[in-house]
Amino acid sequence: MSRSKEVMLTCPECKQDSSFTIWESINTTLDPEMKQAVLDKSAFLFECPKCHKKTNEDYGFLYHQKEDNIMIHYANSDEDAERV
Repeated sequence: MSRSKEVMLTCPECKQDSSFTIWESINTTLDPEMKQAVLDKSAFLFECPKCHKKTNEDYGFLYHQKEDNIMIHYANSDEDAERV
């Protein structure tokens, strides 16, 4: 099962607070469109609804591509790595 949550981000350009979807777990068997979203990095792209500034968000997540026997846990911090 893919699991996501909404978080508030502040645009680095205009300082507007906006909602953004963080993917905690991605399962490409259940959500095949997420395979391409990870590959083209659109799963991590935040676009400010006010000024349209685009930034890539770096966050830890579990990627499970069961059909190819691939499971990766990406940890972007020491805290995230310890949690795993």
